[in-house]
Amino acid sequence: MVHKPLLDNVKDSEPSIAPVEWVNSGNTDYDWGIITLKCQIGYQTGVVGFSVTGNIIGQLTFLTGYPLGTPDGVDEGTSMWSGNGRIQKNNVLTFDYDNDTTSGQSGAVYWQPNNIPIGCSTPCIIGTHANSFDPIISPPAWNQGPRITQEVFDELYFWRQYKTHQVFISFVSQ
Repeated sequence: MVHKPLLDNVKDSEPSIAPVEWVNSGNTDYDWGIITLKCQIGYQTGVVGFSVTGNIIGQLTFLTGYPLGTPDGVDEGTSMWSGNGRIQKNNVLTFDYDNDTTSGQSGAVYWQPNNIPIGCSTPCIIGTHANSFDPIISPPAWNQGPRITQEVFDELYFWRQYKTHQVFISFVSQ
């Protein structure tokens, strides 16, 4: 996988990377990235796994992020919210899902609970949220984001294992 340095000014981080397909053209099928932190924050916050999945149409997923608009109209991206939904369509590089999303959630991870992706002993990230679609304008329109394919998994694993023992994977979206 070819990648390109990105976000070199993130406080307390090493240079970050993202696939060139996203950096050069904004192709949301590749809308993910890696930030390498200079600290071991996972010991304080906890960590989650990441997994490649096969055909998971109908399976439960959660999307967790920092939306700009919340149901109470008060929060503007300052607190974490989660919602659940189900995978509606498997695509080669992405999943379509019916998890509720709103502005500001691009880059949020979608994940499955412990042991749903086989072999995960923690909640496992299976992709990132990139696109929201309005079902009234273009039905059926589900939300969509890149999934962790074997190629993406290998890249994440490489960075976690070989770049530094302090790497904690985080997905980013611009």
